[in-house]
Amino acid sequence: MVDDDVQEFGEVLRSQKAPSKSRIRRLTDIALANPKKTYKQVVAIVCTHIRKSKPSAKLAGLCTIDAICRKSKAKYKTKDLYVARFSSDMLKCCDALASLPADKLAERDKVLKGWRDTNMFPA
Repeated sequence: MVDDDVQEFGEVLRSQKAPSKSRIRRLTDIALANPKKTYKQVVAIVCTHIRKSKPSAKLAGLCTIDAICRKSKAKYKTKDLYVARFSSDMLKCCDALASLPADKLAERDKVLKGWRDTNMFPA
């Protein structure tokens, strides 16, 4: 079952070319269904997607990270696994986001500003 969830997560993420509320909600639900067993694989899939996808599809990965981390932090509070795991890979992901098209930079900055304001990834 866990492998099926991880496989479905990867398929849904790869099929997403632009941020879609319904797909991001589906990805978040899959990621949080069994976080203790899937969080490492989910983080690896999202970070790999951001690094290797076309520039136009990278924003969807960033929005997926945002949704998973926000919901996980709200649901699990101090026992959250995703924020710490994404924190360790954040530099690699953010380097890949530098190649976003100019029309997507405002959306990227909005997400990053939200993280800064809520202290999502403490230094």
